[in-house]
Amino acid sequence: MVSFDWEPNFRGLVKHVLDDPRRGHERLPTVLLVGAIARTINRAQLPPDIRSRLILLGEIDHAGKQAAFTAADVAILPITAGRGSNLKTAEALLSHLPIVATRSAFRGFEPLMNEPGVEVVDDTDYAGFQNAIAKLTASCREPPGRRSERVDALCTWAGQTERFLPQFEAWLEPHSVGRAARSDRDCDDGCCPLMAPGTA
Repeated sequence: MVSFDWEPNFRGLVKHVLDDPRRGHERLPTVLLVGAIARTINRAQLPPDIRSRLILLGEIDHAGKQAAFTAADVAILPITAGRGSNLKTAEALLSHLPIVATRSAFRGFEPLMNEPGVEVVDDTDYAGFQNAIAKLTASCREPPGRRSERVDALCTWAGQTERFLPQFEAWLEPHSVGRAARSDRDCDDGCCPLMAPGTA
């Protein structure tokens, strides 16, 4: 899981992943945590049996993050609050790992909820989230099927540029015409309107 130091993300981690009723009865997965959420974990008074399941990598560079994705079996996104870009969801999708996520984690990525290896549960379905982790962890030796081209279209800068550039150009066109006309009038003396006469 990748997260910054934000209390709602910590609560989501505890409720959806760590506070599992199977504690003490079954061997539960180790959770690899990347980012400043490590500071939240260190401040919290977690029971020893929960703390022992956590590996805190803290804030690392891009290469370190890619290594963490390579080491992981499943990407988890227990997000229930916030109105950000859900960049963590894009990273998880591009990693091609199996994913367990809440519906809030897929805000803005709804067309990708049915991609191979993606399990999305309701925000308050804690048991469903834990069961999905167990299911995907058990089958992690079998990689999910190839994800569609829509993942690149929605999760990469190149895909987003291709998607939104025509809209931006359409918006810009009526504005640029008036601007060009003003520039022509301003440049009758042969100089750039942003430069004082004699400096061209």
